[in-house]
Amino acid sequence: LAPHQVKEPPPNGLPGRYRTSGGRTIALCIYDGATSHDVAFGPLIKSADLWTRRLLSTPLPVEGPLLQAIATDGETYGHHHKFGDMALAATLDALHARRDELRVENFATFLARHPARHDVELVAPSSWSCVHGIERWRSDCGCRMEPDTSQAWRAPLRSAVQWLGDELHAIYESRAPAFFPDPWEARTAYAVVGAPSDVPPAARELLEMERNAVRIFTSCGWFFDDVAGLETIQILRYAARAIELAGPDAERLAAGFEARLAEARSNDPTKGTAAEIFRSSARPRWPADARVAAGFAATAALCPGHTRHVI
Repeated sequence: LAPHQVKEPPPNGLPGRYRTSGGRTIALCIYDGATSHDVAFGPLIKSADLWTRRLLSTPLPVEGPLLQAIATDGETYGHHHKFGDMALAATLDALHARRDELRVENFATFLARHPARHDVELVAPSSWSCVHGIERWRSDCGCRMEPDTSQAWRAPLRSAVQWLGDELHAIYESRAPAFFPDPWEARTAYAVVGAPSDVPPAARELLEMERNAVRIFTSCGWFFDDVAGLETIQILRYAARAIELAGPDAERLAAGFEARLAEARSNDPTKGTAAEIFRSSARPRWPADARVAAGFAATAALCPGHTRHVI
């Protein structure tokens, strides 16, 4: 967890022990916020020497261990920062050379030797990336990448997606029992192993509709600065696909969704509202049958032997 997600974190970076309302316990490991930030966004990812010296600069406690945990996105190393993987490798080599003083390990091995003993209380709801809780995914809380941009679009986008999700779930709940004894268990199985070969097309369409009904809540759709960003466009495409699979309810859902999206406006005046972005960048330009035919034609051209006997 991030440091701000726990009230009174244990000293020296040690894990905390959280007790659930049901009487269970779980170890919570808290990462070093300042160091993690400077790896992901600051100077440490550019210099293994600087990174190593930062880690070694923390004074050791009078007694007991010191745990320094770093948490970053995996794409930090090479995607966000070119050669970041090399900086990480060089830092690990430098730390390994001092293995008489320290140990590089994961949380599991550390907990095996030092079980969590400090009871902690969670700050809830909370998240790594928003000091306001989870407002980054539903309001203009001030968390953003670029200054001087408004995220007033987040609230109406959340409202529109929540409405559409509820409508899609209701459709699935009303139609799926005709195909599955337990529709929600079938949906879970579909997410893991796909649909059995003997499931009729209408049932497959319902399952795929539900898959996209879940995907419309993908976190990065709200995370960045503008509703016209590619991350938000992607969740709008999931929405468009789910609507397309809703059968006779499709036009009603599209109209209701667009009406709600009209309240979400881009920072770029040329992009307009989320409703306009949905129509121009997310909704299919061709009917489903035409897209299937085009896909079949492309497959036939590339792999003629695989389509020869398909009718």
